[in-house]
Amino acid sequence: MLSVFYCCSSWFSSSHSPPDLVCLSASVSRELFSSACAAFAAQLESDGDLTRAASYLLMANRLQDAVEVLRRGGQFRTALALARARLDPDSPALRDLSLAWARQATADGNMELAARF
Repeated sequence: MLSVFYCCSSWFSSSHSPPDLVCLSASVSRELFSSACAAFAAQLESDGDLTRAASYLLMANRLQDAVEVLRRGGQFRTALALARARLDPDSPALRDLSLAWARQATADGNMELAARF
């Protein structure tokens, strides 16, 4: 079982893992599935598919990473919606995300949006 785990782990760390293999990894172990999802999310992020990357990070139970991927990609609305749905209302991550969105809106010249935060 461990040899299968290490073989699959090296496959996921390669540059192009097929999504079917990620799904099949769930039948081996939760640890392998989590690492496969994280590796595939990194691949999707580098390809520019940020929403799917965040989805795979959520499957790996990595909420903060999913929010960060969306924030880095400029998808503040989606990142904030995800953070509000899953994080504590008093979380400093929510405040930081709101401030980052306000700074970006200010830089874009959208003062009306920036004033909301």
